[in-house]
Amino acid sequence: MTTHSFINTVSLHSQRCTFFALIANFLLLSTTFAQKNISSAVFSVSNQAIPYMNIGILGTSIGTVSNSNGEFKLSIPNENLNDTILFSALGFKNRLIPITSLMDSSIVFEHSIQSLNEVEIRPGGFESKTIGNKNISTNRKVNFALSNKPNQNLGSEIAKKFNIPKNSYLENVQFYLSRNNFDTALLRINIREIKNELPGNNLNNENILIQVYKSKGQWIEVDLSQFSIKVEGKFAIGIEWIAHSKNGKVLSLPISVPSIGSTHFYKYASASEWKKYGQLSAAIMLTYSN
Repeated sequence: MTTHSFINTVSLHSQRCTFFALIANFLLLSTTFAQKNISSAVFSVSNQAIPYMNIGILGTSIGTVSNSNGEFKLSIPNENLNDTILFSALGFKNRLIPITSLMDSSIVFEHSIQSLNEVEIRPGGFESKTIGNKNISTNRKVNFALSNKPNQNLGSEIAKKFNIPKNSYLENVQFYLSRNNFDTALLRINIREIKNELPGNNLNNENILIQVYKSKGQWIEVDLSQFSIKVEGKFAIGIEWIAHSKNGKVLSLPISVPSIGSTHFYKYASASEWKKYGQLSAAIMLTYSN
């Protein structure tokens, strides 16, 4: 090969490298700008921050939950820019807001009128019973977090259907975390009606929050007696992932397959649709009195 030919070859190789580098940069920029990033906060009409409000695009796995100061961030892919976001929280009126109308400023919500759970003096002779699935000897797990984008599916929820007699009060719920490598994570317990065979509105009137810490295999018990929740018939108890520390990727429950007679529910984010699975159950136990 002559010196002239070598130089031409090197020059051509250099041009090709520059070309491919430009293409790579273009693709990177296209990916970067192929979404809208929303950063905002939610407040009541009395200018109080609304913590842990559910925020999500209807019917999708894109969603999040506001933090303790009412602040939230959400990345919207270009294909969803004409969609609508549902904002919902206990004690406030739901709002549906088109993404095209959202600005990086605070959003205000009106209070809703809620009937309080009646505080009844229970007669003596109530008997406590514990039901549910306590099996943790399984390799199958259901995970709350999407490891590649853990902030974008806050509001994911795992639920189990229960059926109890009339005039029953909920005493406590227990669930097993097979693995949690977050330093801390905040979960919300939701007591939900069953409507059209799927979890519906909350039967509890206030947030039931539990903070959990990094662990590998741990039963978590939540006292429900203080909330005076009276339930009968079919309903669901859901465990919702609403906040976490910076470090961590895995937060999971064991799931039994098959679990004869059980019904398991899962939703991927705050405003996604519920999925129903028969003969499956997470490790969730309920104690009630009747």
